[in-house]
Amino acid sequence: MPQLNRGIFIVLEGIDGAGKTTQLDLLRQNLEDRGFSVVLSKEPTNGTWGQHIRKLYVNDERMKVTADEEAELFVRDRAEDVALTIQPALDQKKIVIVDRYFYSNLAYQGARGASMDLIREHNACFPVPDLVFLIDLDPQLGTFRIQKYRDESTNAFEKYEELQKVRQIFNTLPDRNIIKITGNKSIEDIQHTILELALDYISQIVL
Repeated sequence: MPQLNRGIFIVLEGIDGAGKTTQLDLLRQNLEDRGFSVVLSKEPTNGTWGQHIRKLYVNDERMKVTADEEAELFVRDRAEDVALTIQPALDQKKIVIVDRYFYSNLAYQGARGASMDLIREHNACFPVPDLVFLIDLDPQLGTFRIQKYRDESTNAFEKYEELQKVRQIFNTLPDRNIIKITGNKSIEDIQHTILELALDYISQIVL
């Protein structure tokens, strides 16, 4: 098994329907096939706060909380995720891959008018990812995929007008660890790009 001199933290971001979960699963499999130990997580999590967040859109109750209150729920969920999953795995020198992180808060709650400076301030205590793969996709295609392939209607986080604002914020984030990937290519082409970039970075961390 390849030995890393520290843990590696990778995040996949993008609007709903961009294909993050598919790419995360493929990346995990490709890395494990190469002998790496990989730990996965997602936000919102299945924990107490994550379940509370899901109720907001499953029950169409999102407008009952302000954008700042919504962002704070994600901070609490993330604190639990970091403490229970992310940091322990990084300390064990594993590769951690997370489906969404605080960049989604900047985009989604920022689109609702939440203070992006405040979101960054509240997330400053959490680990900073080594790589953030932002899968960029036209919201029209994203909502089409949601309705066709998931066989479900869009929820409060997935409305076309909302996703337009979210995409715009994603594409203007200045963080240097963000790598934008075109999302309208084939699943195989997108994974090839992500895997190649991930392996190039990981090669610098192998003992």
